[in-house]
Amino acid sequence: MAPYTIDLHDERGKVRERRNALFAHDDDAIDHAGRLGHSHEIKVWQGERLVAHFPAIEGPLAGG
Repeated sequence: MAPYTIDLHDERGKVRERRNALFAHDDDAIDHAGRLGHSHEIKVWQGERLVAHFPAIEGPLAGG
């Protein structure tokens, strides 16, 4: 298991919430972040290494 950080950004691109968790692989961290249902930008980090970037959802699915 390795430590990962998941940053949830607000509509202006600022970090709104930071979650720390342990995952066995990058894929597990990415799958978890993808299921969060957050409509703004999400970034997954392992230390200083960017593992994944989910851009903000635009359009009717954005929920706002």
